[in-house]
Amino acid sequence: MGRPRGGGAHTLSFAGALLAGGVIVYSFWMILATSAFWLVRVENILMIFQSMYEAGRWPVSIYPGWLRFALTFLVPVALAVTVPAQALTGRLSWQTLAGASA
Repeated sequence: MGRPRGGGAHTLSFAGALLAGGVIVYSFWMILATSAFWLVRVENILMIFQSMYEAGRWPVSIYPGWLRFALTFLVPVALAVTVPAQALTGRLSWQTLAGASA
């Protein structure tokens, strides 16, 4: 068994993608938490986000196009979950990593 190619680059891109994903999820939760000051029934919104986060556990490629778009751009849990997994397996392009970090 040989040493995997690109180990250092994969580890670095995984760390960057994991950090970007954590910031995305934290920011989304912060938006929902601060909306509690103006909205009365936020628990329904939190339940919807938890359901969307559950959907982000699976690879985004298994979903139809409209749901893939929603999970990637509207509620970016797929971006926060799929991008680090792609980096860990070596399937992440630098363009995707740059888009996740931007």
